[in-house]
Amino acid sequence: MISTNNCGSDTSTIQLNVSSLPTANFTASDTEGCTIFTVVFEDLSTSSTDSWFWEFEGGNPATSTEQNPIVVYENTGIYDVKLTASNDVGSDEFYLQDYIEVGALPNATISKEIIGVNGSFSFSSSNYDISLWTVEGFTGSFDTESIDVVFPADGDYEIKLTLTNECGTVSFFENVTITAYPDAAFSSDSDFVCAPAEIQFNDLSEDDVDTWLWTFEGGNPAFSSEQNPVVSYINSGTYAVELIVNNNFGSDTIQIADAAIVNEEAVANFEFSVSQNSAEFTNSSNIGGDVFWDFGDMATSSEENPTHVYSDPGEYLVTMIIDGGSNCVDTISQLVQILTVGIEESMEFSCKIYPVPARSQFFVEIVTNISDEMLLGITNTLGQQIDSRLVTLQKGMNTYHFDNQYPSGLYLITLSSKYESYLLKLIID
Repeated sequence: MISTNNCGSDTSTIQLNVSSLPTANFTASDTEGCTIFTVVFEDLSTSSTDSWFWEFEGGNPATSTEQNPIVVYENTGIYDVKLTASNDVGSDEFYLQDYIEVGALPNATISKEIIGVNGSFSFSSSNYDISLWTVEGFTGSFDTESIDVVFPADGDYEIKLTLTNECGTVSFFENVTITAYPDAAFSSDSDFVCAPAEIQFNDLSEDDVDTWLWTFEGGNPAFSSEQNPVVSYINSGTYAVELIVNNNFGSDTIQIADAAIVNEEAVANFEFSVSQNSAEFTNSSNIGGDVFWDFGDMATSSEENPTHVYSDPGEYLVTMIIDGGSNCVDTISQLVQILTVGIEESMEFSCKIYPVPARSQFFVEIVTNISDEMLLGITNTLGQQIDSRLVTLQKGMNTYHFDNQYPSGLYLITLSSKYESYLLKLIID
């Protein structure tokens, strides 16, 4: 400034600092990323700025007064950023809309529909670029949005969906259990029978069986399409059974080699020996099982080979029943004579017939402790005597041979002496 009067002039200088309004501006280290996304913001405002106020939509922190803040974005989305630059003159705003874009790994929801052995699978997702299906037990993969699968057998299967985008790759899993194919199984109502026999077979198959095909080795019928058939077996043996079951989705087969075990016809038989008033009995039946004895004097026993003492002399009809279960039951009766107590020499006597049943020939074996003569007679079931002979017994074992000249059937052999009378059953096959 210059001042002047009559005396002259003078100059004075004052320095003034004039501030300007700031201009806000910024940039970021990156504007696109995946959760968790970290961004470093750099202030580019004019140098006259002396304070900053940042606003970060969706960021952490949401605001900042630092010049160059660091912000973390934890959720997916597109976010705005605003910077207000200030000084003592005023302020300026710099606003960028949709400046930060935060993505995430792919997400998906799998939908499925299972009908029998057929499966349909699809998915919904909003953030994937590439999709890929794989199915356990199948080779290859499928890059379609949906797939249809025909499962070849019952079981557990894993369905895998893999999705990829710019943030990475994620796999999603769906487990499926298929129980549509039939599962063959069966049982029978008896595992021990004697010929001739009928056996009930019971279907135990699962998963909606529509048809059944049975094959019965040695049985009548040999084949059946019933669900629970009854089968007859005439001859003894071990027989296989096969069952094939079907439904709309497939079939299954089960075969059991020894499903039907048929034993020979039950034939009861026993031998005995007598010593004074005591009798020993031996079961010689052709099957095992429960045994019941009736000694003819109101006494009974369930022992296999009992000994019984009679209180009085006389003839007693002894009956034995062999019960092997199911239809394996037979009965035999024989006369046992108990001598009067006090004779000088008591006759000890036992007898048996073999083989049982007889075929081309048979033998009568008698063991005794005295020499004697006995009348041996054979009668049929009509009471007709078809053979008779007088045999001489020696002490010890006596064996008599017979050529089989009789038709098949049941016969009774009687042995009579002055001491004893015996009745034996003879079976001709």
